[in-house]
Amino acid sequence: AGRELSQALAALRGVEAPIAGWRVHAAAARLRERQGHTAKAEKAWAKSAAILNQLADSLADVPLLHDAFSASPVFQAIVGRAQVPNESAA
Repeated sequence: AGRELSQALAALRGVEAPIAGWRVHAAAARLRERQGHTAKAEKAWAKSAAILNQLADSLADVPLLHDAFSASPVFQAIVGRAQVPNESAA
């Protein structure tokens, strides 16, 4: 799985593919957590959340769609997970 994720991350470099990007970074975060690489996992969660936030921002002109996207369980889980390290460090 690690090799495939590395290939997917490499394929994303230099291109705009947010629909794939947030998923690949979230998968990388889960893998890094299982491997015990906490710092790498936190970076991957943050990248996935940043992409999701950019997608949400792109929907700002359609509030109903923006709100539904931002309230989705996947969005909430990833954005929330990306913020956990900051809260626990305080």
